[in-house]
Amino acid sequence: MVLGGGGRMLVTAVGRNTERIRLTRSLNNYPDKTEESKLQISIDETNSRSGKICVALTLLVLTVHVTRCLTSQSWCQKAHNADPKGMKNAVEEIMNETTKLVKKQGMRANGLVTVLCVFLFSIRDGLPLGVFLSLVCAAKNFGNYHRMEVRRLPSIATAGFITTVIVGETADLALKPSDMADLWVGLERIKINETLSGLDCDFVNTLREGVGLNGSEHSLVLWAEKALHMDLDEVRRTRTVLHTEDFDKKRSGLLLERGGEGGETVHVHWKGDLDKVLPMCSHYYEADGTRKALDGGKRAMFNKIIETILTDGVECIAFAHTQIVKEVKHPSPAEEEEEEEEEEEVVLKPVEEDLTLQGMVSMKNPYSPELRRAVKECQDAGVELKLVVSGDLEMARFTAINSAILEPDDSDMDGKIIEASDFRHSFEEDRQKMATHIRIMANSAASDKLLLLQHLKQKGDQVVAITGTSSWDSPALRAADVGLSLGGVVSESSEIIVKDENFLQICDILKVGRCVCHNLQQFVQLQMTLNIAAFAVNFVITLSYNEEPIGPLELLWVNLIMDILGAQALAESHYLQSPSKTPIKNTDQHITRPAWGYIIVQSLNQIVVLLILYFMGDRFLGTNQKVVKALVFNCFAMCQVFVLISCAFEGMLKQIKCLIFVGAIVALQVALMEVMVVAVEGERLEMRQWWISLGIAGVGLPLGWVARTEFRRLGRHRYNPLL
Repeated sequence: MVLGGGGRMLVTAVGRNTERIRLTRSLNNYPDKTEESKLQISIDETNSRSGKICVALTLLVLTVHVTRCLTSQSWCQKAHNADPKGMKNAVEEIMNETTKLVKKQGMRANGLVTVLCVFLFSIRDGLPLGVFLSLVCAAKNFGNYHRMEVRRLPSIATAGFITTVIVGETADLALKPSDMADLWVGLERIKINETLSGLDCDFVNTLREGVGLNGSEHSLVLWAEKALHMDLDEVRRTRTVLHTEDFDKKRSGLLLERGGEGGETVHVHWKGDLDKVLPMCSHYYEADGTRKALDGGKRAMFNKIIETILTDGVECIAFAHTQIVKEVKHPSPAEEEEEEEEEEEVVLKPVEEDLTLQGMVSMKNPYSPELRRAVKECQDAGVELKLVVSGDLEMARFTAINSAILEPDDSDMDGKIIEASDFRHSFEEDRQKMATHIRIMANSAASDKLLLLQHLKQKGDQVVAITGTSSWDSPALRAADVGLSLGGVVSESSEIIVKDENFLQICDILKVGRCVCHNLQQFVQLQMTLNIAAFAVNFVITLSYNEEPIGPLELLWVNLIMDILGAQALAESHYLQSPSKTPIKNTDQHITRPAWGYIIVQSLNQIVVLLILYFMGDRFLGTNQKVVKALVFNCFAMCQVFVLISCAFEGMLKQIKCLIFVGAIVALQVALMEVMVVAVEGERLEMRQWWISLGIAGVGLPLGWVARTEFRRLGRHRYNPLL
């Protein structure tokens, strides 16, 4: 939009050919994400396996009951009509006995089948409920502690699988010249603005010469280009370097001539540490270009300034300058040839005294230690960071090195730092190879970010997150596995909205995602242990005594409190821990072999102790079978509490909420036991029997720790260590 005045403009595209319209059309290729997440797919696979197991176990129960009914008169309470001729009426007999089983023994057989139905229900519906509660808890913590908003709950768990993050220009990665270095002129630190007001023009031009031509510090030259508006090519074209003097890394000298001065004046520049440059100076400049004498008191003040700067751990470079007017000599013809070489040698040697101190530049890292530490944590967690910015290549390199995205001493830089145009104009196969190695992409547009994302996802083993700060990033946010909207500008296209536009939040998202995946693994182990133990105990006792010690309602109760309160306790226990160093692969099974080992050990422990208690409890405890049955149910519920404590032990020491949820489970179990005394005429447990329940269940705590440690050690070389 032109508000006034005149000028010229170049139109490169109109109508449907503009970049904005082209990106808008590409949104149709990435509609809103309604497909199932990787987490949901994993849960559905677990449910499918559980359903098949339940069908097989149901057939097994039916087969056992039919067989016993055919072979035992007492079992069916009526003699069956055996066929004396062998197999003549075998089919009819099986059908008749099956009908009798369903009608007359239905309550006994169907009780176990009902337990199977509860088991299937708890896996198919209880597991998604626990997962949902874990994700809701994580989303709530996002909003309370990190000023984030989660638009799709499964994206929190998907964040745990992230292997690559494409980072744009966040607020804390944006580079300002004032953050790169401080300029000291005289005894004052100068605040440099865009117009360089307050600084003498000749002083600035002289300082540009000293920075641009005397030495090759990349960061110093970059600072001068941004802060002092130095055009390095212009400086090199209009100056002629006569001689350089490089004694060591602590100081270096330079002789040059300026174009337009006719070669009558030679300018001498020295650069280096202040303790090396200051003794060569007799005067110093102030910001307005005033030249003042440098006496002993001033020298002491300069030394005090440098001590303060070095205390902060930053590099300080001093600049000194003087100019020498060439002496015009008229030697005789005989002396001219002899003294030509000697005169040239004297003129080209930079002087080391009577210089004027121009100023000091204290270089510093523009990025906070917290930012660099967050970048390091992401890299240690196996997440690769790719910086895609619209700035020039040198600026992007400086950003990546100082923010620790790229190591400064990395010898293999080939293919890691490129221009976006090089990537854009490469062949398809070459782009696929380049996408893996790219660490920095400069001079890029929104379409380049999308192109890089597409090639990374084509590999199949990458889970890619991307940051977006403008509407131009909408296609990339929709195409990414996890789209992160920084500043909330493109919230409709992202899964997670980050209110604060900085990189530290990205590291927190990674931590929370890993912790959520860890919590879900623990929750699945808790669910499987609970239901496997309950079914096995009921199966053995039903076949032996024709009764279930843990009824369907009791099993449903334990599943209910564990699905709700247990999931909440696990969600709070491991929140925002440091991410593991081994990245979670999206091809990994949600229940690994070490996790199955832990489930089997805990299940066998519960099966053994509950069966011993049921078969021999009346003799050991001197009580009736009705009390033993109540004790078995209470021990079963307490066992799940200690399994929960084993899964959430580390978090319980740090999060008071986790202890509250565990305490609520125990309190509800105590209340249920008292309600059962009144409602169903159950037996009230004495205090001694409560302690016995806790003692038997408590065996699972050290056993679980040993099993977890050993299976983690055995499976670490092959499986994800989150167990």
